[in-house]
Amino acid sequence: LLRGGKTEEYCAHLIPETGYSGMPKDLVGDGVILVGDAAGLLNTSFFHEGVNLAMASGLMAAETVIELRREKDFSKESLSIYKRKLENSFVLKDLRKFQKFSSLVDKNPEFLEEFPSLFAELVTDYFRVEEKSKAEIEKEIIRKFKKKVGFFKFSRKLFRFAQAMGWI
Repeated sequence: LLRGGKTEEYCAHLIPETGYSGMPKDLVGDGVILVGDAAGLLNTSFFHEGVNLAMASGLMAAETVIELRREKDFSKESLSIYKRKLENSFVLKDLRKFQKFSSLVDKNPEFLEEFPSLFAELVTDYFRVEEKSKAEIEKEIIRKFKKKVGFFKFSRKLFRFAQAMGWI
């Protein structure tokens, strides 16, 4: 580690988290097909998927090569079949659907930090065994929620979240 530096990930390489908008313009070239994270195929939605996209794109790349093997034509133009396969699969459909999510959480980090912690705390409060009625506990939870986040702020953020997830 560098003095004053902060470790971001412990792995062989950093994962590109740009989603659909950060994908390379060309996924194929003469004799080359990009798959998985090399192709930017990482779904940066709430689900943060990547392995399934890598496997699916690898399979489609292999199918493309097998189809073209007879003609021995691995030109960029011929390999463009791969891009059509991606377009018709869940891979690019999902990446397009969630393409706004990454910028949403960049601008609103509370989706991955504050909100999950608060909800875990509120659920713990609700199910803790105490000498209080559920009505009393619910009032305390609502009070805590209003103090820490507020219904208006949460509603506004939830609306943005739903937009980024492609729900509305």
